[in-house]
Amino acid sequence: MFIARFIKYNTPLYKKISGKIKALDNFFLMRPILFFPVWIMTLAGISAANGFVVEELWWSTNIDWLGVMFFLGLTLITSTTFIQGQILHQDRDRINQNNLLIYQKIISEEKARSVANLTIITGMVIIVSSLFIASIIRNESIFFTLVWVFLLYGVWGILFYQGKFLWSMKPILETIGNGLAGLFLFMVGWTYAGGELMTGLIQSIPYVSAFIAVSILTSIPDRVGDEQTNKVTFAIKYGDGTTLAIGTLLICLSTVLGYKFTDPVISTASIITLPFFLVALILRKPRHVLWSIRYPILILGIFVGVRYPWFFVPLIINFYLMRHYYYFRFGVIYPSFSEMPSQPLSHD
Repeated sequence: MFIARFIKYNTPLYKKISGKIKALDNFFLMRPILFFPVWIMTLAGISAANGFVVEELWWSTNIDWLGVMFFLGLTLITSTTFIQGQILHQDRDRINQNNLLIYQKIISEEKARSVANLTIITGMVIIVSSLFIASIIRNESIFFTLVWVFLLYGVWGILFYQGKFLWSMKPILETIGNGLAGLFLFMVGWTYAGGELMTGLIQSIPYVSAFIAVSILTSIPDRVGDEQTNKVTFAIKYGDGTTLAIGTLLICLSTVLGYKFTDPVISTASIITLPFFLVALILRKPRHVLWSIRYPILILGIFVGVRYPWFFVPLIINFYLMRHYYYFRFGVIYPSFSEMPSQPLSHD
């Protein structure tokens, strides 16, 4: 990282900045690394809905401030579920050295739950308010958009982490849940843009396919911590090879369907992504798996951003804010496309 060359770890200036950056701990409890797939899938729904009506949609430079408000509310709602996941899986995070704030007792469970309660309440108020104002201005119904938002929280916030459900501990249900979450995110964007319901469900298939492909691969890098905490993930149950093969097939499906549905965004993004999956499937190296998880998100984000150039602003701000926070708070360069998991892949 550029700034790390000038402000060395543990120097007086580094320690001074580190002391001040602690004020961002509550924000980073929300896991802003996961804002990317939430934002990208939702904006992909908006892009697909608008592109379905205007076939030669190239770009839109208008800033929809109600849309910004809407995305803020959605971000807070999904952040609630990310906090719940950290509370439930803190033993695994300790082994894998992920999500440091809770298991290192920097933030207590009680404080984390308070933050989660605040984000869900604030997020719901913001998103309902933005949709209500938008319905008045545009004279459009907000019903279906709200339904998809509630369904999204129902899966990620309730079925995944609460009560007797705990889908996040069951590989098939976790995969189904992530697929549903991808669908709901896409449909939130699609209906927000005024797209027709049934058409949106069909157009979502290649996006959801790609979303599942990436989500099942995320179970590979964390395999050591999952095994030691008896968490049965897709990769543990079916093996790394099968997981990579299914992910590759899903990306192929996404490419074919995207082309068939004449959607240039997902078809092009998927076909560019496909080599990452093929290389990971053939070589089985940890860095290739990591690239198959992170580059598809980046690539789809770039293609969506081409249609909505203003989208690059929050993407870039979020990325570099994370890089500086994790460097000055914990002395690590994160996120990074070159970061390698600590364990080897199995060759089953």
